Amino acid sequence: MNLRVTQNTFTRASLASIQRTQTRLAASQEQILTGRRINRPSDAPLDTASVQRLRSCQAKLAQYQRNIDNAQGRVESAASVLTDLSDLFTQAQELCLRSANAATDDAERRTLATSVDDLLQALVGQANATFDGRHLFAGTADDAPPFEAVLDADGGVAEVAYHGNAARGEIQVGPYTRIQVGEPGLEAFGGSAAEPGAFDALIELRDLLLNADGLSKADQSAALSSHVAKLRAAQNRVIDAAARLGARSVQLESTRTTLENAGLTTASQLSTLEDTDLVSAALELQTHQTALEAAFAVSARMFTTSLLEYLQ
Repeated sequence: MNLRVTQNTFTRASLASIQRTQTRLAASQEQILTGRRINRPSDAPLDTASVQRLRSCQAKLAQYQRNIDNAQGRVESAASVLTDLSDLFTQAQELCLRSANAATDDAERRTLATSVDDLLQALVGQANATFDGRHLFAGTADDAPPFEAVLDADGGVAEVAYHGNAARGEIQVGPYTRIQVGEPGLEAFGGSAAEPGAFDALIELRDLLLNADGLSKADQSAALSSHVAKLRAAQNRVIDAAARLGARSVQLESTRTTLENAGLTTASQLSTLEDTDLVSAALELQTHQTALEAAFAVSARMFTTSLLEYLQ
């Protein structure tokens, strides 16, 4: 069978070659103008899938970092409150030692009892402290104040009720990693069978100063002297809670650094896939430009020859 290549075949082939070269030239120009190697999925389908996975990873890393930022603020606020309350218990011990002196009369002790009441009110207020609208020492039931002062008939604080829970709040900092950030109020301010909690220690001090049990002066002084140890124990629990929060702050900061490094690695991988290599793109642009000029020149000569043959 004879195959005959006609002039139309050459014409169509020439035009197709020019169109392909123009398309490649336009793609190179677009890459240089946008600074992106991939401007649409069809530019590099396999790399586009990798870019989407990396973008998803970036979004998760950003969310983990936001979680850490919020948790860091919460932890540092709680630690600051507990540090202030440690100072409060130092004041309470000083008042206790001062009142234990046998030379202190009843009137002065009643005045000191008023000061202890002020410390007790301050303790309740600080224990109900919030961060970003959430209560710091309520466990996970942090939408309402965890501590409530129950008043007696005279308007004094008889006891302090706890309405929070014993759970520690957690945050997600990785696909399979969570960090505890909360500090339940009973951990910081609660007591045990052997020792009163923070609130009870102050209430007991106030009642001793008022001599609610009718002790002799000597027994009252002795009771006040021994009560200093209970105040110190309550202070130590507050300090221990602050130390736990400090350790979590360090853990959060370490995790933040890990996430930042992961973010830099992901950004670098994205840049490798997406960003234009300007040197290579410029060389490709020049190559396509030269090829296009050559295609135009060849086509022009071919079309001229064809026209002359037609005229003859």
